[in-house]
Amino acid sequence: MNRFIIANLKSNKTRESLRSWFDDLGELTTSSIEKVIVAVPYHLLAVAREEITRRNLPIELAAQDVSPFPMGAYTGEVAADQLKEFGVKYCIVGHSERRRYLGETDELVLKKIEMLGITGITPILCVSEESVDSQLSLLTNSSEALIVAYEPVGSIGTGKNQSVDIVSAFVKKVRLMFANSPVIYGGSVNELDVNEYLLVTDGVLVGTASLDATQFSKVLEAARVDG
Repeated sequence: MNRFIIANLKSNKTRESLRSWFDDLGELTTSSIEKVIVAVPYHLLAVAREEITRRNLPIELAAQDVSPFPMGAYTGEVAADQLKEFGVKYCIVGHSERRRYLGETDELVLKKIEMLGITGITPILCVSEESVDSQLSLLTNSSEALIVAYEPVGSIGTGKNQSVDIVSAFVKKVRLMFANSPVIYGGSVNELDVNEYLLVTDGVLVGTASLDATQFSKVLEAARVDG
């Protein structure tokens, strides 16, 4: 199974600063089992795709959200089909920040997953202790392929990591329900702790430590193994 190393740049970067980010990232090599993904805001998808292609980087592109509706009269929404046009292969859904600040519900997130499934984009479903049971229960009868990202709310951007033992127990719980879905961890991951989490998960979702490309490179270096 692949090991996912996902950079979530959140609502950061402009076109110029994203190009500088790729400059600082430099050349990138990965092992045969690593899959590096970068998630950028909508308006930077074209720039990210251009930089990845121009530099021939082993990076795949992700969006940070998607509309629960198809293309149509939904002003301000970005549909899954529109994301696919930019070469997006993955999309984060249900992030704790969207649940907290924008009031996203489990039912809304499920609709987004369904839209992504129709389009062939793999959802990266974020769940916490508070949302895992209700969210995954809605997906019990779903055949959608997805990645489950465990995000303890208290660890997001706080520097307070969840213990590896608790992460391991959470991963086992998810795998009882979704045996074939990769389970990753997100919550103040950096180059000093990434390997600990990779021992008990299928990857990591990197937030703060991905904003600086030099630090993200260190995360990748620390995570690298021979495939």
